[in-house]
Amino acid sequence: MPASRQNLLAFQKLERDLIRLFRRFTPLCGFCFNESAKAVRENRRVAAEDLCCCLADNQVQDHWCWLEAAQKTMNGPKWQDKLTPKGFDFLDLGKKKVAGHGPCPALTVKGCTLRDFRPPTCSTQLCAYQLQVLNELGLVQGPTNVPRQIEDFWNTASPLNQLYGIKPGEPDRAAIAKFKTLINDLEKKILAVPPDKWQAAVDRAEAAIQKKLG
Repeated sequence: MPASRQNLLAFQKLERDLIRLFRRFTPLCGFCFNESAKAVRENRRVAAEDLCCCLADNQVQDHWCWLEAAQKTMNGPKWQDKLTPKGFDFLDLGKKKVAGHGPCPALTVKGCTLRDFRPPTCSTQLCAYQLQVLNELGLVQGPTNVPRQIEDFWNTASPLNQLYGIKPGEPDRAAIAKFKTLINDLEKKILAVPPDKWQAAVDRAEAAIQKKLG
């Protein structure tokens, strides 16, 4: 059953909080994407898990029925105009095959073309390199060798899947408020890190990316 407009508006508010938090990783994500795209163009033998998540994954395809329903409800029937036309090379990869099942049709060299109501995992998944930064700075704990969902840090269920219509049932409003607080608390901790320490951790993550991609 498609998500209601009310639930999608609640989803959007949390999504914007998450996007604001993830914006701290923009330079790292840009570096990872550029290095990953370069590895693909140069036919290097790299595993899908070592590439930029957005390049190797395809959340749009994996969540198509919910994405289409949400986008139609909130952005109208022409929302698909934002996606890359079939055969058009927005990533400048030519006909190079990407490890995994990407690239995502919403991805371009300038980032994602979908600014809102993206599949939940687009806004909640942290890659191994982002986790490396957060772990080094003592902001989170846990494995850094595989991507994790942000809710795993707090051992709590995310309300996003219910708000988006993926999971049945009506989301608990108290759970939504709690999730928002947890997101904002993590953002405050990130912003409290001295810029030089943050940059040093990002530099080490970028060095790890280069090592992995050869």
